Amino acid sequence: MLGSYLRVLRIPGYTAPFLFGLSAALPIGMVGLALLLTAQERSGSIAQAGLVPAAFGLGNAVGLVVQGWLIDRIGQTRVLIPASLLCSIALAVGVLPIWQDRFVLPGFALLAGVAFPATISSMRVLTADLIADRQVRMSGYALLAVSFGLAMVAGPLLVSALIAVSTPVIAVLVTALVVGAGGLGFAMTTASRRWRPGVAAVGPRLGVPAGLSTLVVANIALGFSGGVVAVALPAAALAQGAAAVAGIGFAARSIGDLAGGLAYGAIRWRSTKVRHLIVSLATAAGALRCPARPGHGPK
Repeated sequence: MLGSYLRVLRIPGYTAPFLFGLSAALPIGMVGLALLLTAQERSGSIAQAGLVPAAFGLGNAVGLVVQGWLIDRIGQTRVLIPASLLCSIALAVGVLPIWQDRFVLPGFALLAGVAFPATISSMRVLTADLIADRQVRMSGYALLAVSFGLAMVAGPLLVSALIAVSTPVIAVLVTALVVGAGGLGFAMTTASRRWRPGVAAVGPRLGVPAGLSTLVVANIALGFSGGVVAVALPAAALAQGAAAVAGIGFAARSIGDLAGGLAYGAIRWRSTKVRHLIVSLATAAGALRCPARPGHGPK
């Protein structure tokens, strides 16, 4: 297994954008928790603080569409450089203590979400461009997925460590620094600068591909539940007087997600994909319900 991943990393021009893209993806696991705890510390209300990561998530959803559209037309570097700078500045300025209006931080969080550099999506495109061999290319996609999962583990743990020794504001500032450095580094790699959109990318797009609407609706529902957990888990940690524990909880969730994905891919299943999905969703719902049962909350 490791041999196939090493083959990917030995491909000329691949390692640099992969590492920079991964570093720029690390803040995805940091920013929501860091912003939430910063807002909660200032307002004293977890309900009001929840608006901040929600604004970032909404902005990120819009930003991926806008950045994707622009990248298809003018290339990666000319989009990712200003996006990285804007995202980093918005996060850093948004947590300055000079702001009094409670809607300032959500506004900056929305702007940072829109500008959050789409390095992982861009790296998927570069993977197809740099790796000609189909089998090796699949290993490249798998490496991206595993690496992103590891970033989702490391990000919350890093926030917990920073909060344990400093403040949530410092965690946001570190996030801003990592976003800026990672995004700029990725955009300046040779592979990203040389990439150009193909004819299909800039041509007219009519109609909706089969299954796309189902995929969008399903992901909206999953995103909604993920957003609820993103606020509920820190709220439970704050209720127990241990804000730093929230990051450990998110990391444990990501570890489970990563382990489940690796296990699912390693097993030769006999049943249908529909049954797999139903069973996995039911299991996830049951696992989320257990901590919410009476007697499982903070005392």
